[in-house]
Amino acid sequence: AFTRRASFEGNRAVAHTIAANIDTVVLVHSLTSPPNQRRLERELVLAFDSGASPAIVLTKSDLVDEVEASVNSLDAVAAGVPILLASGVSGDGITALRELVPEGETMALLGASGVGKSTLINALVGDHALRTSEVRENDQRGRHTTTACELVPLPGTRPGWLIDTPGVRAVSLWSSGRGIEWAFVDVFDLAE
Repeated sequence: AFTRRASFEGNRAVAHTIAANIDTVVLVHSLTSPPNQRRLERELVLAFDSGASPAIVLTKSDLVDEVEASVNSLDAVAAGVPILLASGVSGDGITALRELVPEGETMALLGASGVGKSTLINALVGDHALRTSEVRENDQRGRHTTTACELVPLPGTRPGWLIDTPGVRAVSLWSSGRGIEWAFVDVFDLAE
């Protein structure tokens, strides 16, 4: 289960499970916004604790000319987790993303509003099953178009399942088993 601390003020000591029974968790970030290493570190702790295999997908590769700086910035804290580039609009990287879902398994896409989770799922399933909307021009943020988790069948010769999730504004750690050790392996190695 991908579980964070509830983000609204009245429930600071309440767990909020975003998705469960997942095999792969994809942490989605948009290349149209500056890379956020601290957010990725918190997402990685939660991803490792979930028991799923994490991957990082940088979306909207069709909208930016220079991706290397963003990839390098996030790779510096990615703890060896693979980073993929994709665009749900142009189709770039969709085949590689599809390969992350072996037959009969489930992949959840998690990230902030407007990073392109639903657009990626639409590209993966080959239609416009999920509603999407434009991001705000001034800050490239989404508008919470997805308001609930949705399980979407992934068709094809190797069927699987996708989980679309609402945008996660705040990534607050709930508790950590070994996830914190895996996300910060360099610190734990140095401490020893």
